[in-house]
Amino acid sequence: MDRRVEGRQRQRSVPTRARAPCARTTDCPVSGETFDHWLQPVLLRIVGQALNGGSESSSGDPRRFVPGDLAVPADFDVTTVSREAQVYIQHLQGNDGAGASVAARVLQDELDAALRSVFRFSEALGQRTLEEIVNDIRARLLQDGKELILLIEDFAALAGIQETLLSLMISESDHGGHRVRAPLRTALAVTDGFLPSRQTILTRAKREWVIPNMGASEEEVIQRLTRMAGRYLNAARWGVEALREQFRDSQEQDLNAWVRPFRLELEDQEQEQLEAFGTESGHPLFPLSPLAVSVLARREMTVDGKLLFNPRKFINAVLRDVLLKRDAQLNGQFPPPNFKAATLKTNADLELRSQGRDAGVHDRLVPLLAFWAGDPRNLSDPPAVARGVFEAFGLPWPFGVASAPLPPPPPPTAGGTHSPPASPPPVQQLGTSGMEQDLEAWATGPLTQTRANRLRTVLATALGQRMDWNSLRMAYGQIRKEFFWLPFAQVGNPTSTPKFVVAPEVRPIPATVRRALAALDRWDVNGSNWDYPVAEDDYAYAQALLDQLEQQARAYFVQKAEREAAVLGRILHRQALLLRLAKRGDPAKPRFAEMLAVAVPMQASEALREVPHVGQVIALQERAIQSREALRKLYLEKVCCFQGDGATPHAIDSVRAAKAWKATEEGAETGQLRFDDVSLGTAIGELSATRLQSVVTRLGNAVRSLRPGVLELAGPTFDAGVPAALNAVVSSARKAGVLASQCTNMAEIERSIAWMETPDAREFLRALSDFSEPGADDTLQAQLTTWAKVDVVLLGTANHALNSVAALVKATQRNATAQLRAEGGADVAEKMGQLIKNLRSLGEAP
Repeated sequence: MDRRVEGRQRQRSVPTRARAPCARTTDCPVSGETFDHWLQPVLLRIVGQALNGGSESSSGDPRRFVPGDLAVPADFDVTTVSREAQVYIQHLQGNDGAGASVAARVLQDELDAALRSVFRFSEALGQRTLEEIVNDIRARLLQDGKELILLIEDFAALAGIQETLLSLMISESDHGGHRVRAPLRTALAVTDGFLPSRQTILTRAKREWVIPNMGASEEEVIQRLTRMAGRYLNAARWGVEALREQFRDSQEQDLNAWVRPFRLELEDQEQEQLEAFGTESGHPLFPLSPLAVSVLARREMTVDGKLLFNPRKFINAVLRDVLLKRDAQLNGQFPPPNFKAATLKTNADLELRSQGRDAGVHDRLVPLLAFWAGDPRNLSDPPAVARGVFEAFGLPWPFGVASAPLPPPPPPTAGGTHSPPASPPPVQQLGTSGMEQDLEAWATGPLTQTRANRLRTVLATALGQRMDWNSLRMAYGQIRKEFFWLPFAQVGNPTSTPKFVVAPEVRPIPATVRRALAALDRWDVNGSNWDYPVAEDDYAYAQALLDQLEQQARAYFVQKAEREAAVLGRILHRQALLLRLAKRGDPAKPRFAEMLAVAVPMQASEALREVPHVGQVIALQERAIQSREALRKLYLEKVCCFQGDGATPHAIDSVRAAKAWKATEEGAETGQLRFDDVSLGTAIGELSATRLQSVVTRLGNAVRSLRPGVLELAGPTFDAGVPAALNAVVSSARKAGVLASQCTNMAEIERSIAWMETPDAREFLRALSDFSEPGADDTLQAQLTTWAKVDVVLLGTANHALNSVAALVKATQRNATAQLRAEGGADVAEKMGQLIKNLRSLGEAP
């Protein structure tokens, strides 16, 4: 096996079992636009760090894969990727983030080789490896009696050649008992987590200096950092040349004692302001203070809730960031606005805004309060900072007039240290445990799924109670927690309408929003009641937030009602045309009496349902009748006024109904209506604009299939005396013994003749004779109106009745003729002759 491959496998830090779910496929399961939006920025960041070598202020995280890189973006739609990718993403999110941690380590194991490929090291080195080149250099140095020394300031910054460097560090100088290359000595500085094969390296190391970042209490860490800040600030005041001179002239053996404290004569007021910042080991901490060191260190150096002692990060992220603003200090503009993206706690933020200060002053007060004043909960409690700090920075005292300013920090104890002043403990109030703290953290960080769900539930309850559905002229709707979009929430935000935006996705989350959400949480815990301490203020903030959410909700539900009323109104109108409840195919405005008319259940025999074309139309009409009442109710819920939460409509909003009607008339018929009852969706679908042509065709086929035959039997004008004549023929034939009852059901014949005697039958047959088919240029609804004028059930009934009677007459006529020929006789001949005459005349009757 190749030694480099063997080395890579030996260096892998992730067990095979843990790696398996992450290495199931060699292809990336996420690609295309999703890759560009999600993973490509991560790779560009790592490559950029490798090209630029990072910076003094950056930590190691930007240079490697971390679990956060694999967090699913808030706007990511999981349905857009393959099933394989969905399973992979589910694994990444599982086990409280353990999957993402394993995946990040797997990717990190492959990073070195991937970067070498990206940078084309092999081509740049003439198809030679870096190890071969270094070994050649060491061989030449051996000839000159020299050694090679590698000084690596930051191993993490050398992505792409880390594996190679590690191999060089442990490579031997001797081979077969003979020295073949110069010794290689290495001084390596590395952050925890960046050193694969750590134990192998340590067995070869002569010395190891460990700067512990864990184990000490947070108070001890803060004290160490405060001492460190005092010494560094003292050294910065002296400058490089003065420090070199002091070091050269010093006889001290103590590592720190050779630097003298910096002293400068100041005016009394300046001295008081300087003392307001405190000292450490005799060194003034200005422009920092014990409290500022504590707050900034916790902000920059807390990992997984634990404050770590990391001198490099403290120098880069705290001391350096402050000292680089020296020009702003000289110009009286320190701290500058948005220094370290400072945010205040909700109440302090709101109270500061209420003071109405100039924007420039306000924006500078924010970081001063957040860092130098200990990020107070509000500005009315006793402050934890001296007034001189504000005076030194040229900013007004923002705390309440009744609040006595804190005296300067006490002098250090004999040990040279003192603990920074602590902020007053928060006042216990109603509300979900920990909610206020989490809302404060949300100002600059993510919102957990648990808290997001809690807030959405409370918002749904509060907004649901606030909505005035009667003023919207619609039935009571439902506000669901899934409707609310929260910025920087990890999961659960809606990606389509309804989408009620609680706050824009900007940092920090506005204090008014955080205050309102905390207020609503307390209101909900208190049984949806505003009767508790601070409820008066809570109510004002909560209602302000609910106002803007209600505007979004009203706009959504009104648009939804209009959209659904447009669809439901047209469907109800087409049902009315199909069921002959409406007479105008394309009215200019909704005709409520026709559109909302109640349909009578159909009476159609089973035989009639089996008739081609006719049975299809009957089934279509029956589905329309069955769904009509439910669709009427839905339509009225969108356009009617109701009393309270009752279900009885009291008036129709004709303006909304007309607007909806006009929208569909202009070709904007839209709307995705979903129903628990599948039959409602079917009834709407088959009468939609896209399927109306099919309905018209089926109705036309049914009429065309039967009308010619019915008119041929009934004649152009149906004589009212025909039924009486038929009854006479049946009676005469029965007496003569020639009635062909064996050919048909006599009871059915009698019902058919009885039907012909009704005025409805006579009117139907006359109307059928006058019927004209719709024109090809007519609209579909006009064609539907015309075809629907013919009652398909009556048409089928007439067709059956006339054909049954015609069949009986013909059969009886044949029987009479045969019997006359067989029997003869004057009397019989006379009776049979008259019967045949009657039958013939009936057959010729219209």
